[in-house]
Amino acid sequence: MRAHIIFIILFLLSDYCLATESIDSVDRSAEDFVSVSLLVGAPGGALYSQAGHACLRLQCPTYRLDYCYSYESEDVNNRVLRFLQGDLKMGMTAVPFAKYLKQFRNEGRTIREYPLNLPPNVETRLWQIMDQRLIEGMDLPYDCLQRGCAQTAFQNISQALDTVSVCYAQWPERWNWTRREFAEHNIKSPWTKFVLYSIIGTEADRMVSDFDKIVIPEDLAWVWQHATINGKPIITAHPIVHTAVAKSEQHDIWDIVTPLRLAFVLLILAISQLWLRSTVIDWLLLAIETLGGIFFTYMLCISNITNLGFSWLIIPYNLLPFLFWRWRHLWALPWAVILLVWCAAMTVWPHQLTDWTHVVLTLALAINYTTLRKGRSKTNSLSNRAQQGV
Repeated sequence: MRAHIIFIILFLLSDYCLATESIDSVDRSAEDFVSVSLLVGAPGGALYSQAGHACLRLQCPTYRLDYCYSYESEDVNNRVLRFLQGDLKMGMTAVPFAKYLKQFRNEGRTIREYPLNLPPNVETRLWQIMDQRLIEGMDLPYDCLQRGCAQTAFQNISQALDTVSVCYAQWPERWNWTRREFAEHNIKSPWTKFVLYSIIGTEADRMVSDFDKIVIPEDLAWVWQHATINGKPIITAHPIVHTAVAKSEQHDIWDIVTPLRLAFVLLILAISQLWLRSTVIDWLLLAIETLGGIFFTYMLCISNITNLGFSWLIIPYNLLPFLFWRWRHLWALPWAVILLVWCAAMTVWPHQLTDWTHVVLTLALAINYTTLRKGRSKTNSLSNRAQQGV
């Protein structure tokens, strides 16, 4: 009996030694041991996917591994209050490529895959870095500027390159833009722009290094397409296109009712106040200004969202008009002048500081304040009574 047990133990040990020897015999410096690709997903319908998505695909045929390493945040749709408070978390996730591709195809979004020509030791080190990011978990504060998908993919590859010399092409003229302007030219949805411009402050307008401006996935692909290592381009081949079944375009009512069009409607109402002197319009514009004041005061003084900076919108949208509405006959005209100066400053500033929706809406407020008179509601009431008496 003992002899049988000893034989079984020796047999298992021999299998383990053979397995260990086969693993150790793998040439980790081989060109095909690890392969790295940049994946650029087409824009999606959600707010956070309007500019597309970038992630890294790492494959190891020897161990049959094929994963997409993607920087993600917690689902914003179900955690809006946590997002506004600044408590939303983000971090690295690893998803099998087949599952990742299926998700995009179900959303009708195409993925372009750019194989990267990196030295074998860089590819292996990159996998180690990505695994380390994965171990850190979803425990980092949400930061769309410095921890966006494109920015983190670039930072991780740059860390893996370490001492390897990379030659980048001359940046195009548009690289003189601010990060806000990059978003302006790459995000198509007017509602997405309106929301982003309402949240992001002066941090997006600050001039930073060219590398810190890589916030759009398409721009990240351009950087690697025009970069070389030891004279060899990092991206040489055309992208592999993983197509998705195109979904029929459904025009939503919000595609027609854009923020700018609504702002122009309010501007027309404000101009009509020159003749109507309606208290209903007064209260409507005051309500919009007050709601904006509550939001921007909260974002500036209470929210913990990182790297937003000061918001110029706190000047026209604050709680002072609501708090001092009773004495509007004293401050209405000077406040209208301040709002007009603000509109002019936002329009002529060298770099766009806010979108046209906020400018037009502020112009409507300014025009309405020029028409305010002391006791307008009382005057209108007396006028109505006089007409009824006649």
